[in-house]
Amino acid sequence: MGGLPPYDDFEAIYANLSEDEKNSELIEDLENIIFNYFEGMELPDEPTIYDHLILSLREKDVIATFNWDPFLFQAAARNSHIKKPPKLFFLHGSVAVGICNDCRLKINAGALCPKCHQPVERSNILYPVTQKNYTADPFISNEWDAFKHYLKQGYIFTIFGYGAPVSDVEAVDLLKTAWGSPDKKALEEIEIIDLLSSDELAERWSDFIHTHHYRTVDSFYSSMTPLHPRRTCEALWECLMMLKPSYGTEFPEYAEFEELYEFIKPRLYAEKA
Repeated sequence: MGGLPPYDDFEAIYANLSEDEKNSELIEDLENIIFNYFEGMELPDEPTIYDHLILSLREKDVIATFNWDPFLFQAAARNSHIKKPPKLFFLHGSVAVGICNDCRLKINAGALCPKCHQPVERSNILYPVTQKNYTADPFISNEWDAFKHYLKQGYIFTIFGYGAPVSDVEAVDLLKTAWGSPDKKALEEIEIIDLLSSDELAERWSDFIHTHHYRTVDSFYSSMTPLHPRRTCEALWECLMMLKPSYGTEFPEYAEFEELYEFIKPRLYAEKA
């Protein structure tokens, strides 16, 4: 392909095509194929890491994702009868999310608004153009605004599988602004779940880390969330500020739903009390 840009991945292909208006019909077809592909995805009947993540966090906690797939939304919905899920923000949109602009509600795509009983609109997903412009789409702009509000107040910032790609400088800058200057984060903690070495990760996220206030693990099940389900902030505070470290608990990674619910039931009772 002499003279043409290198097509390393889908993002590079899409970004290159989108720069030429002559490709508008091709882009539209491509976006429909992508949307339909992700829309057809479903979680298996047995518990998954998405269910474990949802059940390990409380309503006060926040999950923000760049993924388009419906898995996080599906996991939150099917476990909501046990307890309200954490707040979910879809920073690049999601095929699972519908919005009612009149009532300002975010619910399951294809459903009726519980307030006005009108069909909700399909939320947009943000495709990988070079300049993403997170403020152009009202839904995505609102998701970012809400997430930045919570990130600014956060005690633990866990980064799970997000590589801060060079192609998404805008997103990294927004995260950096919301989190704030590391020299003012003397109490907060960064946790990174990734397969790269600790040194590589510390270098990549150095603009977020206050001195030694970070930890890296290569598996979700070695991270603070499943080791201290629904009590992650409390466990970290006890460890760092009260000098009472805890090794946590053994999360039932391969349990069925009923066993999972039994596992977190004592914590749910304590929260209710």
